[in-house]
Amino acid sequence: TTGSGNYIIIGGRFGDTIVAGNGNNIAVGDSAAITAVTEDAPRFGTQFITVGRIETIQTEDGGKDEIRTGNGQDVVIGGAVNG
Repeated sequence: TTGSGNYIIIGGRFGDTIVAGNGNNIAVGDSAAITAVTEDAPRFGTQFITVGRIETIQTEDGGKDEIRTGNGQDVVIGGAVNG
C-alpha cells in the first residue's frame, strides 16, 4: 500500500494485493521488468526514469492479484495466473 505520490510497485510470485494511492503509478502484479531509455525523453509523471518498456517476465508462474489505484494516470499489468 502506498500513499499519494508517483510509485513503481512490482508484486512477487504469488497472489498480491497492491493498493496504489493517488498519483501516476506503475503497478505490476507478478514478476516484471522495467527498462529505461537512455535519452532524456518525457517521463511518466515524475518518475525518476524515462520508461521504455514494462513487461511481465514470468509467464509460467503467478498468483491471483488484486490491484487497486486512486486518481491519476496509471499503468497496471496483472501478470500470469496459475491455479
